[in-house]
Amino acid sequence: MRNLLYIVALSISLWSCGGGGSEPTPPPVVNTAPTIPTLTSPANNLLCIDNVLNFQWNASTDAEGGTITYEIQVAKNNLFAPISHTQTSTTTNKSITLEKGIAY
Repeated sequence: MRNLLYIVALSISLWSCGGGGSEPTPPPVVNTAPTIPTLTSPANNLLCIDNVLNFQWNASTDAEGGTITYEIQVAKNNLFAPISHTQTSTTTNKSITLEKGIAY
């Protein structure tokens, strides 16, 4: 009986000391969104006579120093449904050829 109590006491003490041995999980890295670019050209409600339109905007900044890719969307209405053109750029300008005689 004494041996049984000794084995039970030893088992409980070993079980309570077993902390799992794993390293604590590091906190997740938070990636903040870059700043919002501001369109500088063309002006809002511009009446264009050329079908090649050059879009320009101020650069965004990324707090983590990541590469920023811009997406330009052009639609025929202010609800942007449906989108007529979608282009991407890593620079602060992009030329898009639009159909003549269509309001965008």
